[in-house]
Amino acid sequence: NPHTTSTGYPRLDLLGNAAVRALVRARPFQFVLRLPVVLLFLLIIFAGLFGTQAPGKNIAPILTWTIWWASLMFFILFLGKIWCLVCPWNTLAEWLQRLTFWGKKETTLSLNFRWPRRLRNIYMATGLFVGLSWLELGFGVTLSPLATAGLGLFILALTVVPALYYDRKPFCRYGCLVGQISGLYALFSPVELRARDREVCRTACRTKDCLLGNERGYGCPTNEYLGAMDLNTYCILCSECVKTCPHDNVAFNLRPFAVDLVKSFRLRRDEA
Repeated sequence: NPHTTSTGYPRLDLLGNAAVRALVRARPFQFVLRLPVVLLFLLIIFAGLFGTQAPGKNIAPILTWTIWWASLMFFILFLGKIWCLVCPWNTLAEWLQRLTFWGKKETTLSLNFRWPRRLRNIYMATGLFVGLSWLELGFGVTLSPLATAGLGLFILALTVVPALYYDRKPFCRYGCLVGQISGLYALFSPVELRARDREVCRTACRTKDCLLGNERGYGCPTNEYLGAMDLNTYCILCSECVKTCPHDNVAFNLRPFAVDLVKSFRLRRDEA
């Protein structure tokens, strides 16, 4: 049943259902959701590179700009950053970085350098988003199958290179023109992933497995700590914290629209 806690608004925890919780905690969960999207992405790349360049007869621009780009606003509006869970760019980078489709491995291909401090903001994401709008309006990239495929490969490179050079997923947190722009709009959405009870994080948890990871899963790829996370902006709904939390203290809540927007929080210049 919906309940109101110290947050001040009603919430319905979907992970409160044992079957749903068991499904999300299973390691192949992400793979099953991601594989169809990756296959569609590869189809778009192949069609854009080798198919007819007539935009009305090529599936690449139709799937990308008519269906996906238009549907993305509804994903964000009703499901927050659920796109990040199935994002093919992040998925391919992750598979390559970890050398596994869903298993938990102690070593990765990443060199694990720290992301430069001066780039720990979303100016890059904003710049790339403006650049995409410029290409769309100024060069008609949405009407070109070849340009659509090229743009998809370019974003894939932007995702893969940092994943192999830096620790975790810095591009997802700081640079993704889709994920970080949608992260700001996701403040409006009626879903949230949060700690079920912050008091448990504060008093009972000493290991911070949601942040650091354990034998059941990886640490948060965007360096979010559930005990302090209060906004949708940077969580990519990867579900690793659901797997790693030893106290079963992770909730995926339905909630009223726009509650993040009425909270008191420190606004950053890059987010503004």
